[in-house]
Amino acid sequence: MSICNFCTLQRMRKRARKKGLRIVTRRIQPKSREDWGMGGLDIHLLKKGEKPTNDNRKAWFMELTAHCVC
Repeated sequence: MSICNFCTLQRMRKRARKKGLRIVTRRIQPKSREDWGMGGLDIHLLKKGEKPTNDNRKAWFMELTAHCVC
């Protein structure tokens, strides 16, 4: 078994805070060209004042639960 998306995101946020950065999640609409029509969430690592772009996208999750499911 592998680590769930919830725990992965929590670890990413913890590392980002240590570096003075922030994690932003952005829901993708199904059938968009950005994700080949699968929907899901993009995870972006941003500096202060930066906006989510393809250059700062760090992960993609099909689904994100509200709690750990490891």
